[in-house]
Amino acid sequence: MAGPVPVLPPPGAAPGRPLPSSSGPRPGTTQETSVGILVFDGVEELDFVGPWEVFGCTARLFPGSVRAILIGPRHGTVVASYGLRCEPEAAFPGAPRVDVLVVPGGPGARAVAKDPVALAYLRAAYDRGATISSVCTGALVLAAAGLLRGRRATTHWAALDELRAFDGVVVEHRKVIDEGRVVTAAGISSGIDLALHLVARLVGPDPARTVAKRMEYDWSPPRSRTPAGRPARASGGATGPGTARGRRRRRRG
Repeated sequence: MAGPVPVLPPPGAAPGRPLPSSSGPRPGTTQETSVGILVFDGVEELDFVGPWEVFGCTARLFPGSVRAILIGPRHGTVVASYGLRCEPEAAFPGAPRVDVLVVPGGPGARAVAKDPVALAYLRAAYDRGATISSVCTGALVLAAAGLLRGRRATTHWAALDELRAFDGVVVEHRKVIDEGRVVTAAGISSGIDLALHLVARLVGPDPARTVAKRMEYDWSPPRSRTPAGRPARASGGATGPGTARGRRRRRRG
């Protein structure tokens, strides 16, 4: 049986550091971070409900920290992959600006990846400074928008080859890959890990642990740092430049 799929943070990143965003929160402020979660016909339920639960729990336990909204391609009912019905609060391209955008996957994600309006919305959000993230085959949407070119990325194990078909995407099977302004997660339940990872960076690792504990979810920040800023031992088999695995690779190189 394969071991756990690790989280891979960006080189030099530390849990709890705020996400780069022109309008995101800064340490010591009370500015609320806005998170938009895309929904569409055929979206995988857990891909978006998992992050919704994490951000909702964070907002309840830490008032004023984050606020999540559902954003759809239109106003009205969206029917998810297994029949769950929901109504997005806003519709793109006229949706309000958000600091973080989460793009889930599911059978309907491939249609979104071919929708020029949706892709333009993602590019515009990125250009305005939002951090763009994906769960599962939502990575295919990010790739179609050109946001994964030259970056490492992950997706559901069954869609890895599909993601490799996009030019310039460095595909690795990890639980979460954090490239700063672009963060991707593996399949389905990995959306919970993605959201906790984002909470750790937006609000702090201790609040993220508190949220995970409230949810009875086995999670911890993927990597810690020494007071001097040097990477400490990585958890979960991560392969950052400061890990033992990374040092062995440099010696072999």
